[in-house]
Amino acid sequence: MFKDHIPQFVKGRILKTEMLESLRDYPRHACELFLQDWSDGIVAGAAVRAEGEHLVIQKGIIKYRDRLYMLTSDVSIPYQATGRETVIKIRFEDADQSRDYTEYRTEVVLDDEVRLLPNEMELGLAERNIREQIVCRRYVSAAC
Repeated sequence: MFKDHIPQFVKGRILKTEMLESLRDYPRHACELFLQDWSDGIVAGAAVRAEGEHLVIQKGIIKYRDRLYMLTSDVSIPYQATGRETVIKIRFEDADQSRDYTEYRTEVVLDDEVRLLPNEMELGLAERNIREQIVCRRYVSAAC
């Protein structure tokens, strides 16, 4: 049945593992439930823009194989225009397990190859326009 389980942190009470787990798990479960019917792709933010000889990926959230990946600050990537479209890809790496965390990482790949590997997602395209400016196009694919 539906419920809302709120831990009570009261002076004199013992802090229990279940209370901390509740705080840890609630936001993750809420996001997973809210986005369960969304396809893989951009959930929020993650716009790509050109700044001089760099592409900047703005902070955002992407969904891939039912997992949410967050970029908490903008990332700048050196980019030299080639005269052809360059595919901006996110490559998903294998999980990194430590004693305290399981971490799922990604890397940004700039590639002339349009074909995606099984562990890649296209974030957008970069190309030069008629005025020799770098133009970025983006695809939003996570909508319901």
